[in-house]
Amino acid sequence: MGTAKRFFTIIRIDHSDPSRTFCFYGIAAEEYWGDRTNLDEKIIPGSKYAIFKYPEGLGLIFHTVSNDLEKWFKTSGLEFNDNVGINAFELYTEDYKQTEKFYLCISVL
Repeated sequence: MGTAKRFFTIIRIDHSDPSRTFCFYGIAAEEYWGDRTNLDEKIIPGSKYAIFKYPEGLGLIFHTVSNDLEKWFKTSGLEFNDNVGINAFELYTEDYKQTEKFYLCISVL
């Protein structure tokens, strides 16, 4: 994360081929002071997000998170909001090094 206070992983799954997942890694634009010549700017779209807090990184606990989300969607009555162009994003805040916890934000309807 360097000096950035927030680190993001934006996730989009290709529903026509779920084995294809697109990820974008980055920091907030206002936290970057270097040359932006070869960088892309991505905007996390406005939506209603369900926010889950987990330990470690998503790659290490993917199956647990997947099972949790499946159960949560069944009981919450909500569903994925596929209209925003992303499925979810992970947010790692400046206290991640101390807490090892991150936020998984799922776009919902």
